[in-house]
Amino acid sequence: MSKSKLTISETTLQEEQRAQSKDISLIDPKRYKPYKQNQLLDNIIRELPNYKQLDMFGNASSINKNRTTNFELIIENYKELEEKLSKALYSNGKANQSAGKLLDSLLISLSETGFKTSTATLPLKKYAEFTGKTDLKELRKRVTSDLQVLKRVKVISTPTKRTKNNSNDYVNTYLFGGTDGIFNGNIVFKFNEDFFKIFAEQRHFLYLPLEALQSNEKKNPHTYLLYKKIVSHKRINVGKPRENIIKVKELYNYVTTLPRYEEISETSRQIGKRIIAPFERDLDVIKEFKWHYNTQVPLTDFKDWINADIVITWNNEQPGTESIIAGQKKQQKRVEKAKQRAIGKAEAEKIKAENEQMSF
Repeated sequence: MSKSKLTISETTLQEEQRAQSKDISLIDPKRYKPYKQNQLLDNIIRELPNYKQLDMFGNASSINKNRTTNFELIIENYKELEEKLSKALYSNGKANQSAGKLLDSLLISLSETGFKTSTATLPLKKYAEFTGKTDLKELRKRVTSDLQVLKRVKVISTPTKRTKNNSNDYVNTYLFGGTDGIFNGNIVFKFNEDFFKIFAEQRHFLYLPLEALQSNEKKNPHTYLLYKKIVSHKRINVGKPRENIIKVKELYNYVTTLPRYEEISETSRQIGKRIIAPFERDLDVIKEFKWHYNTQVPLTDFKDWINADIVITWNNEQPGTESIIAGQKKQQKRVEKAKQRAIGKAEAEKIKAENEQMSF
């Protein structure tokens, strides 16, 4: 990397960090929390509540392959762990979605302190506010169980297709860095340094509506993952035509708490009742936005439904989007200026070479 490109990158990062720090101070902390999102975290949140295969060593693992990434989540020694945890919440390698909510909350805690340390410290009472819980005794039990799960998580991520640019790319890391517990009313979790750096070095913040963490896991078991995917989709596509349009297929593939079509179609034909209706019900309870299909025709056939689009209408402009768009425009201007300088330099060198030839 040339010195000029490095300087541009560092300048951009510093400007964006200052702008985002200003955003954080202006945003309503009772509704939104600063947060860093990326594909690695999205995959972890999706796979935690997914069914997993147990290997001969008692590890539970699930593998997800898509167009760009092969992702494997492993919960080591899960068989041993499962004996200690509630079978109603943890079975067949499937973690309760509260483990994902705790992971989100710990990353929010790091975001609020500027990622200065890899150890997240989150007061139990504050976590109760995040998640809308009132029974601190029960919450403490849940946190203790969820920490046991997060401590054992290992992730492996590789590109689906190898190219010259990604031939050596891979991620193989644990979440846990060696210290955890609940001390003096604080949840403490030290992240693995390599995992921590992935987030600490990211430029942009996402702002997660606390409503996502406060979803009712019993009445609306799919709301959390639906919410997470829609917020992530908007963040990734800010300023693009599909910023507020998402495919049903994309949502369904992400929401691992919904039954799989292949399993239901083998035993019954209750696709509408077991997949489509819960999907719509758990979208309807979200207050931050309204949604509708891109067709007025009632979608009862699975193939029609899975190929439809959903249009999201946000009740409020999501925090941070303006600074992201502004940053994109500034970066584009820098790129254009750099191109013009390079063209000018090339032209000058060409003229110089021609003049030198003429002198002979």
